[in-house]
Amino acid sequence: MLWTLDGHPARSYLISADGGSPKLLAPNIASSGDPNWSPDANHIVFGTGYLVERGNSEIDIVDVKTRQVSTIPDSNGKFGPRWSPDGRYLVASPLEEDEPKTLFVYDFQRQKWNTWITEKNGIEYPAWTSDGQYVQYWSGGDKPAVWRLRVGESTPKFLFGLSDFRMYTGLMGPWISNEPDDW
Repeated sequence: MLWTLDGHPARSYLISADGGSPKLLAPNIASSGDPNWSPDANHIVFGTGYLVERGNSEIDIVDVKTRQVSTIPDSNGKFGPRWSPDGRYLVASPLEEDEPKTLFVYDFQRQKWNTWITEKNGIEYPAWTSDGQYVQYWSGGDKPAVWRLRVGESTPKFLFGLSDFRMYTGLMGPWISNEPDDW
């Protein structure tokens, strides 16, 4: 999957692991940013908003084989979806950078969004642990740090501070994720 941002709305492309020409993920969608694979690799979820200009966004899912796109209900204003390893949940944040930042969770079984937590220093790049029990994220402020939040709980646990790290602060800011062993 290739994700571009060159002064135009972000568009996501699929490229075979064997190489070949990139194929536009969702040709009829003007912007398809911050994509994330489903656990079964049959779908890709993405936000339709545009980070540079801001504005409306919703969370869409595309079937990789049929290229059929569907919108997750009540996802307007959300961006940066991340699918849980068991496929039951999505987490997303608001597209706008309002403070404090909120982490939303969508439950596919209940077909409902809930506010999971609100963090005054922001919630950036949430990433599920491989067992699906936690979401880890970067939070800024005067003392940037990485936090871990257990499913079903609303109080994050401090993992480690980032004050001693030199971080890239450009357009997309710092980025974190988990390795397969969760580090």
